[in-house]
Amino acid sequence: MEHVIENAPIGDDGRYMTPTRVRMHRWFNIVMVLAVLCIAAAIGFTIAAYFQGQTFEDLELIASGGTVFNGTSVASLMRIEAGYCFAGGILLVVTHLLGFVWFYEGGRELPPRVASGIAGVISIAWLAYVLNLGAFDVVSPIVLVAIAITWYFMHTVKAEEAEYDLSV
Repeated sequence: MEHVIENAPIGDDGRYMTPTRVRMHRWFNIVMVLAVLCIAAAIGFTIAAYFQGQTFEDLELIASGGTVFNGTSVASLMRIEAGYCFAGGILLVVTHLLGFVWFYEGGRELPPRVASGIAGVISIAWLAYVLNLGAFDVVSPIVLVAIAITWYFMHTVKAEEAEYDLSV
């Protein structure tokens, strides 16, 4: 095991912050920003769904009318997209928090991978459904790319920890 750069800053865990570790820390912060944006998008889609001209019958919550795209109600699609954005945002927050536990406190690697994996499966399913309708979703590909980058950065940090002595 080689010893790393002596002039590198020291992280919250008392170990040297190499460029790879700094990149991982910053990426987890970006994941949190993406989570907040997903939740904001959920609010936006919910509001936009209200303005699609769909009305509800009495107290039975049966929707009628409104804009239709390829046989599917746009308002319903927006409500489902809002639910997806909300769930994806929550799972990205969980990935962020569990990722920092893994990164700084020596926690297990599995929990952040599971949280992001669940978000990935939901994203793939929703994207497949939307593309099957002939529409396009912007949020799902962004979440999928974020998950792929997170997994790659986690792999590089783990490989660096195995190769170098990061202790102060």
